[in-house]
Amino acid sequence: MAAFYTHLFNGINSLNPNASLSDSGHTWTNMASGAAHAKFWNGRIYNDSTFVGRWITNATPPSANYYVEAVIRCITDIGLMGVFGRGDNASASNNFYVLILRGDTNVLELRKRVTGTETTLGSYSITPVPGTDYTIRLSMVGTAIKGYLDGVERISVTDSAITAAGFPGAIGDEGTPTTSLHMDSLIAEAAGALEASFSTGGAAAVDFVGDIINTNGAFTSSGVASFAGVGASLKTATFISDGSSSSSFAAYGVATQGAFNISGSSTFNATFFSVRQTKFTIAGRASTVLIGFDPSTAPPAKVVFSWINHVDAAGSILTASNEIGDGAVSNLTSPILGKRWRTSPSGWGQIDFGSNQTIGVLTLIFTRGGTFPAGTISHFLDAQGGTPGTGAAYVSGAITLSLAEGYGYHTIVLPQAVTARYWRFSLNVTNTSFVDVGRAWAGPAWTPRFSIQYGYEDSWRDLSRVTASARSGVEFVDVRPRQREMAFSTGSILSSEKEDVREMQRIVGISKQILFVKDPNNTDRDTVLGRLAATSPIRHRDLNLYDKAFVIRESL
Repeated sequence: MAAFYTHLFNGINSLNPNASLSDSGHTWTNMASGAAHAKFWNGRIYNDSTFVGRWITNATPPSANYYVEAVIRCITDIGLMGVFGRGDNASASNNFYVLILRGDTNVLELRKRVTGTETTLGSYSITPVPGTDYTIRLSMVGTAIKGYLDGVERISVTDSAITAAGFPGAIGDEGTPTTSLHMDSLIAEAAGALEASFSTGGAAAVDFVGDIINTNGAFTSSGVASFAGVGASLKTATFISDGSSSSSFAAYGVATQGAFNISGSSTFNATFFSVRQTKFTIAGRASTVLIGFDPSTAPPAKVVFSWINHVDAAGSILTASNEIGDGAVSNLTSPILGKRWRTSPSGWGQIDFGSNQTIGVLTLIFTRGGTFPAGTISHFLDAQGGTPGTGAAYVSGAITLSLAEGYGYHTIVLPQAVTARYWRFSLNVTNTSFVDVGRAWAGPAWTPRFSIQYGYEDSWRDLSRVTASARSGVEFVDVRPRQREMAFSTGSILSSEKEDVREMQRIVGISKQILFVKDPNNTDRDTVLGRLAATSPIRHRDLNLYDKAFVIRESL
């Protein structure tokens, strides 16, 4: 559903928002319990006083079930900024639920104010980092009061003290143009149901506008949705038809696919793709569909990006147990996979990054064109001051190589980031007299909150050339390598993640390599190391969401 209140704070610096309308055409005033003023500054607002400011809108919610969301920029780690809902400005008591990001105490805090008394309902530890955007959301559905940080539920309580819809608003404290926390945007939106009615014999379509992530489950004959496994919850599913068993509808596109019969049951076929818009089409019968989604229950994305390779750093030192022929271990730093380190079946390689580095993903690429090694490999990470090869920071144990035919990727996404200076990998190969490794990668791992969009493309480009004789028509084939190509879009990048994506593009361009893992549970086939086919812009597609298209061509 569309937001019933929107404010992007694009006012003149130092002016008070009280004197202007919001982007949705509503007013903004000081509450009796917090008289300090807000001020515009560079597309944001801040509180211009050391006293608490509480600012309430006149936007009327359709019901008491709605959420209030803001993007907050940390300028310096002092003060506080937050959002409230079900606000009452009738007297100095000012009842409301409020979610606050606090730089003064380093917490995300959920509170309620009833007849002038404030009570803390829950908190989550977070230290705001200067220069970083944070998206906070206060969700109020019945007695379920929740606080979200960057799309992840961090606080959840049950409370019935405030039931009236009230009004949304914001709160701030202790700010200047160059200090404290500033608010970049504020929206309020109903907790979301979509109702669509259709006439007998007709056909129509309606878009549900809202994030629907990882939907997976079944509609039953009673109209109740039961969702399990991966996916967001389908909070409400009520079907009212004309009684005909032939009444049915289908969901097209996005991550929900398949046909559903109102009198029977069908199941969504979905993977871990994220979507934002779903189109429902009902034809032939008079039917009403009421569907409400809670996208915040979506699990974290699985995809992994890495665009910094510490193996290639200027101060890195590569050593090995042995090198066969001209297969030097230093070839692991070459972006050309045909340059290889050749070692014995029980050989080991070691990389000293020169200093402690953050490691989230490890990859070795074994060269194609010969027999892939079978056996095990062990990884050891050690911090500066430790003994290389002991695995004090991380040890994998003996892992089966399990290289997929035609691919050659051995990738480990660590369960959590590790600080290490040394990486040693030890082979125990049983089927060949030597082992060729074409590339090594060790770097930070970045995973967005939401996964890539439906419509992902994975293809093999055949670089071979086929020519035909003009006289006989006989074809001659110049056989060349196959090159992997992955094309996808990250359709739901949060405001807090935008700078990560921009930095990725700055560093990688089209000249540097990037490592992409589509599914950490299937790394032998779903890893690709390559370059971007072209740069593409980061598109601001919605209030707090961005997207970017990627085409990655594998390095050979």
